[in-house]
Amino acid sequence: MLRFFVAHPNAANLVMLLLLGLGLYSATQINRSTFPPLPLDTVEVRVVYPGASAARVEEAICLRLEDAIDRVNGVSELMCTAQPNLARARVEAREGVPIDRFLSDIKTQVDAIDNLPLASESPVVEVLGLSEPVLAIAAYGDLDDTRLQHYAEQLKLDLKQVPGVNQVGIRGFTQPKLRIELNRAALQGAGLSVGDVHRAVRGASVEMPAGEVVTEDGSLTLLVAEERRSPQALSELVVGGAADGRQIRIRDLGEVSYSFEYPEQRIRFNGLPAAILTIEKSRDDDALVILGNVEAFLDERAKHMDGISLAITENLASLVSDRLGMLVRNALQGLLLVLLTLWLFFSARHAFWVMMGLPVSFAGCFIVMALFGLTFDML
Repeated sequence: MLRFFVAHPNAANLVMLLLLGLGLYSATQINRSTFPPLPLDTVEVRVVYPGASAARVEEAICLRLEDAIDRVNGVSELMCTAQPNLARARVEAREGVPIDRFLSDIKTQVDAIDNLPLASESPVVEVLGLSEPVLAIAAYGDLDDTRLQHYAEQLKLDLKQVPGVNQVGIRGFTQPKLRIELNRAALQGAGLSVGDVHRAVRGASVEMPAGEVVTEDGSLTLLVAEERRSPQALSELVVGGAADGRQIRIRDLGEVSYSFEYPEQRIRFNGLPAAILTIEKSRDDDALVILGNVEAFLDERAKHMDGISLAITENLASLVSDRLGMLVRNALQGLLLVLLTLWLFFSARHAFWVMMGLPVSFAGCFIVMALFGLTFDML
């Protein structure tokens, strides 16, 4: 083959141009990421325990998680970290253990724990390394928490319609709750007590199956759903009756409001209440493509804002573009230095063609990376 190209230099030039063209095209098809993809061998278990100290989390959550996970086969390392309000256990699998089976075994053992504190939330079990953070967006304005949460939820749905955006989370809100503030004089005037209101609310918060109706076309399952999820619905709940036959409702005895369990954990941005929307990408997505699409979405959304503002607070994807720019500049400077150095010993023509071996080699590398689906990480 070497003899052929020596005898046909135009063919060699055509092959070089083909490699350069394919290399440039392949470079645009390579997924660009901030961090290298982690091996899928670690499972994380998170349990939220609101209001608990780190010592309480260690005693009530971590010890029970460790006892349960110790029964899983294939565990290489187990570490549980206790912090206020949260327990986080990281379980690493031994080499060669299928991650799907490992995840399933851990879920089975964790779900079997029956003595976790009642105030703790359900454990979340997931494989680490399936996604990585890309952006964080602050939605902030002079709004009450309820309106801000509703706006954040709608913004989350809109962001998921942006090409490339699949994983969006919301931070800044704790567990929502309905708060009933009773008027003592109104209670006494109606001849009711706080216990009467409590029993009425508890009796109205029911969601349970009520049987099954069998017809010629099939069967229907009946469900009794009496949960009242809004202040308006709860304020209309009948608590008792007055002497004149009039029904007494909660709105006659006080006020119902919607709030969050731990208001001190709310987030503020530029001095205003804020919700933080985090965007993550999967291993196969391109960070720069997601960044460009989200920025275009925010520019369009900014034209229709009313009383609320959006700002990017964390931009890990910018690290990719900054480091790519640095690599390109360094590559061009390196090629120039190689060319000048070779020019000291050879003619300009020979120095140029020897130097061209470097970009052709890089082009071949880009082609191989694109063919095998490799990721270009900037760590």
